[in-house]
Order: sequence, then C-alpha cells, then structure tokens
Amino acid sequence: MKESVDLPVVGADGHSAVWVFECVSGDTFSIVTHDIAGAERRGSGSDWFDALRSLRISLHADGYQVLCAGSMVNARPSGMLSDTTQGEFVYLLEPNREARKKAWIFAPASLSDVGTVVEQDEFYERWLANPAKSRVFRSLMDLFREYYHRLRYR
Repeated sequence: MKESVDLPVVGADGHSAVWVFECVSGDTFSIVTHDIAGAERRGSGSDWFDALRSLRISLHADGYQVLCAGSMVNARPSGMLSDTTQGEFVYLLEPNREARKKAWIFAPASLSDVGTVVEQDEFYERWLANPAKSRVFRSLMDLFREYYHRLRYR
C-alpha cells in the first residue's frame, strides 16, 4: 500500500479539488486527509475498505464525495478478497452476474459512478438477493447430481 494517495474530491457546490489521503496501518487501518478548511478527517477500520467507508461517511455528512473505485456504488470486497488484500481491492459487481472484475480502491472513478455508503449497501443487498444465473444453474445441477446418485446407489 502506498503511504499517500492523491484523489479528487467533489464538494456539495460541485467544485472538485485533489486531496492527499495518508494511509496508516497498525492495529487498525486508518486513512487521514484534510478538508479545504484544513481540518483533519480520519477514517479507521479493520481493513482499507472499511477505513475508506468510515472516512466517506464523515465526508459525506459535509457534502464531499471521494472519486475513487472504493466509493463506487457497485464496489464490494468478498471476505477472501478482503483477507488477501487487506481490503485494498474490491469487486465491481454487476446485477445478475458473478463477481469477477476487481479494482484497486483508490483507482479513479467518475462522479456518476460513486455514491454514499448507504447506496453501496443497498446495491450489495440487491445483488445478493438476485444471484447470478450461473450460480442458480450450478445449484440446480448439484441437486440433480445428488438425486441421480441416490437413485443409482441405493
């Protein structure tokens, strides 16, 4: 992980500026930045994605949006991806599709793709509620295999 990352941030007035985000790891993961007034903003969590989410909640309360992949509405790490990358990478989920496309949480993103933490959570819940067709197909195939083996080997 880089020690600092420059990211564009858009304010409530629509103006954007590049802020420096300092990444600090220890017992917890922390991301620290300073807003345009010079006030320190900090987010902490169990991994980098959680720290970014924590920071985004604080920034969003004052009308700021961080334009990075970790802020995209469809961004979410799996448990394994979070463990192996310490939350530095996320999947960019697509409705009715398995998670495949990965992105670094600090990769650039457009304003139209980012959202609030609540919007991220809502998207993820919808994604979970509508499984990919291949997952449903595999589940059905597993049932047929089990039924076949029970009939064949009784």
